[in-house]
Amino acid sequence: MLNSINYAKKIFYFIILFCTTLTAEDIKPTMNQKSKKHVVVAMPFRPNMPLDPHWYTAEYVQYIANLLPSEKYTVSGYFVSLENISEFLNDMKILYEKEKDVCVFNVCDGGEWDGYPGVSVLVQWEKHPVNGLIPITGADAEFIWNSDDKTKMTAFLKENNLKTFPQILLNSKMIEKTDFDQLLEKDPLNQEWPLFCKLNVGAGALGIGPESICHNVEELAAQVQKVHKAFPNSDIIIQPYLPGPEYTVLVLKDRIYVAVRRDFHNPYNLMLEDYLTGINKPEDEITYLCTPQDVQNLALKAIQAIPGKHHYTRVDLRSDAKGNTYVLDINDRPGFGTPSTVKCMLDFHHLNEGQLLQDILEENGYKN
Repeated sequence: MLNSINYAKKIFYFIILFCTTLTAEDIKPTMNQKSKKHVVVAMPFRPNMPLDPHWYTAEYVQYIANLLPSEKYTVSGYFVSLENISEFLNDMKILYEKEKDVCVFNVCDGGEWDGYPGVSVLVQWEKHPVNGLIPITGADAEFIWNSDDKTKMTAFLKENNLKTFPQILLNSKMIEKTDFDQLLEKDPLNQEWPLFCKLNVGAGALGIGPESICHNVEELAAQVQKVHKAFPNSDIIIQPYLPGPEYTVLVLKDRIYVAVRRDFHNPYNLMLEDYLTGINKPEDEITYLCTPQDVQNLALKAIQAIPGKHHYTRVDLRSDAKGNTYVLDINDRPGFGTPSTVKCMLDFHHLNEGQLLQDILEENGYKN
């Protein structure tokens, strides 16, 4: 336990109201604090890498704190790395024993392959004594495994009689040996030009650009090689290019919370890798519009088709030239804060981000 607490001194940051920095040993709640609920923001961290100033920092924890009523909540932050997950879990149990009224707001959305923790936090959480003592927000490990992998997701959608499009999965170890002419000759995608090339498991439009739209075999082969060079250990999928429009729907448990159509300000109508990163104003990159009810219903059905426990989830959908709408991605850990798609969705509908955060906590059994 001493090793756990000593390590925590370096990475366990409690930002309470005025960004006071404490260690796990210093958690001695006053009488006033005992009446408050303690929300710990679990953030992905990679040792020896600088913190992204636009995302998970002490300022992000203060941002979350500012969204919640200070008379009801204490907010702190914990930087979780692949190396310190066990320490994090042990420290949460220590905190629970001291305060009882604790909840973890989990934003660990790494891919593991990128050096940042994601589903690995939940895999260990679900085996640890802290599981069942402290509520943790977000989907469980099973739902994440089944939704992050786009080929798995598509298979579950198909099993539940939801419309899907054809896909080819390229294993990362076989890409260098792939003959694309032969590959497409055996697949109905050969009749679907242009095609679209992207990572099978990815987030934040990672690896997506204008060249992702491929009009012939030569362009496809070149783009596959480009993506493979950038992400050598990642599988790639090929699917039809859908010209749009594109929609995104936020679902909290089993109710639709907010939905928008989004039109991207580029000739390809694509969410590009540098969008919503703080480089430009969101309104300069995307126009938001209302979403038809049938699209919202499809998003909810898609979430319910995936095995595992879902919590707050964002579904991306897109239509083809004939108006058929398909599920592109199920984001089981959607980004929360500024800049983020969720924040833009709420702003478009004039909804309160703090209320969403309280709803997320309450839907997870953490009620005031």
